[in-house]
Amino acid sequence: MDETILGKIRDLIWQKSGIYFGNQKSYSLEGKLTLRLKDLNLSSLEEYYYFLCYDGRRDREFNELISTLTVNETSFFRNPPQINAFQNKILPEVIEKRKKENDLRLRIWSAGCSTGEEPYSLAIMIKEILQQDLLSWFVDILASDIDTTVINFAEKGNYRAYSLRNTPLKYKEK
Repeated sequence: MDETILGKIRDLIWQKSGIYFGNQKSYSLEGKLTLRLKDLNLSSLEEYYYFLCYDGRRDREFNELISTLTVNETSFFRNPPQINAFQNKILPEVIEKRKKENDLRLRIWSAGCSTGEEPYSLAIMIKEILQQDLLSWFVDILASDIDTTVINFAEKGNYRAYSLRNTPLKYKEK
């Protein structure tokens, strides 16, 4: 592959999305770009670069490219050590601090939330910790992802059993 054009595409991806593919990931990037070339019936990276820069469909194609490049692996309660730290240490400390300050607001941003299992997991944990006090609190969970197709899925909130594979039994039983 033409390294100059590959570099231009890599720079364009970084400028428009903040996703950076270093040299160690160029093989992965090349493979994903090859898929986009085939889908668009383009014959070269140079053609694809000009498509991304000047074609009237460039915004839609950039979204398709991002969808191809991003990893959308997710599940409820996906990373147990991280979940445990959040549920048993961070969240209780933040709640206690907010109570002392008489500021009953929780605002959490779940960036890169994919299909939404993580923010829903956060909501479940918050509900469990606050219990009867929940109605006294203003809880705002912002969920975002650069891949618009997964956001559309997340908004529907319909999940398969596989998404629950890491969910503790106590939540599954409720």
